[in-house]
Amino acid sequence: MPQESKTPQIQEQKLILNNRKTLSLTGVENVDCFSDTEIVLLTNLDKLTIRGQRLNINKLDVESGEFLMEGYINSIAYSKSSTRDKKSIMERLFK
Repeated sequence: MPQESKTPQIQEQKLILNNRKTLSLTGVENVDCFSDTEIVLLTNLDKLTIRGQRLNINKLDVESGEFLMEGYINSIAYSKSSTRDKKSIMERLFK
């Protein structure tokens, strides 16, 4: 009898950047913080930080994981999410 592989399933994520002005992303679980110069997203692959100018979120649907934004994008960077990032604001305030 063949043994089943216990390799972890990697969820698919699609990131489309058009002319550094619009960004479309799937796999978004939450928005950690945002301003007109920085958006930090928690995704199914890790934390994603988008930096730029005049950044604006056009669509966020955490149920489907869809995210759309526009602005002038200077950088996009993934980083490991820590358990602290997943705590609610109340948990961070009343530590």
